[in-house]
Amino acid sequence: MKAARFPAYKDLSGFDFAVSEINETTVRQLHRGEFMDGAQNVVLIGGPGTGKTHVATAIGVQAVEHHRRKVRFFSTIELVNVLEQEKAKGKAGQLAESLVRLDLVILDELGYLPFSASDGALIFHLLSKLYERTSIVPLGTLLRNALPGSDHHKPELQRMGHGLRRPQDDDRTPRPSDTPLPHSGDRK
Repeated sequence: MKAARFPAYKDLSGFDFAVSEINETTVRQLHRGEFMDGAQNVVLIGGPGTGKTHVATAIGVQAVEHHRRKVRFFSTIELVNVLEQEKAKGKAGQLAESLVRLDLVILDELGYLPFSASDGALIFHLLSKLYERTSIVPLGTLLRNALPGSDHHKPELQRMGHGLRRPQDDDRTPRPSDTPLPHSGDRK
């Protein structure tokens, strides 16, 4: 559990779905951890205080405690600092090599603060290495503003499919787009 470096111990029993707009069924499905089997990614986006960090941490804790998964939690600022230090020491890529051995990487506060083009490139290269090898759960507040029709006060979960074009995709065959998961407004 220490290796995951969660900011605090969180589980779903401590999350109040009654006052949240997050879809409980979807969160409980993600909590089972099956998305990690195929190195699928899940994006949690919403305004401050909507429960993104709590839910992501609870998913990570469950993965470690009950499914023997290897998980690492980073604030994006911490991650950028580690990547910059690696590069400065001439050891770029070491973190990526260790993270591809994990089942899940959680990135808190992605997009909260702007970072330089070089820092953005470091994160992009890391995420490219992890893509389809390790599940990634980025959490973001400002990411939400980039989505059409978004309401920054409502949290949203999105499962990311095969949205990145790879060199072998040169035939331009359409790939499944990102499939939004329903939030509580879609409950019956």
